[in-house]
Amino acid sequence: MTNYSSPDLMPPQVVDEEEEVTREEIQEERDFIDSVVDTTVMEIAREWMVSKGLLSDDKVSFKRFLHRMWFSLYPRSRRTKGKYTVQG
Repeated sequence: MTNYSSPDLMPPQVVDEEEEVTREEIQEERDFIDSVVDTTVMEIAREWMVSKGLLSDDKVSFKRFLHRMWFSLYPRSRRTKGKYTVQG
């Protein structure tokens, strides 16, 4: 299974194990965010968020916001939160 598998092609699964995130995956996430923040649409989004007082006026805070929104781990069960463990 890859990060890009279609959910329509896979049977439903219960996820209750902690996810391990490798250094390579972290770097891929950073590279992805670096590439998207420089697009016109994301610059417009950042400027809008700054104008509404949702972010400070710097790219670092925008990158941190995007990383939390897109890549933060979510709860795996009722009482267990995903654990961001670096391997490798």
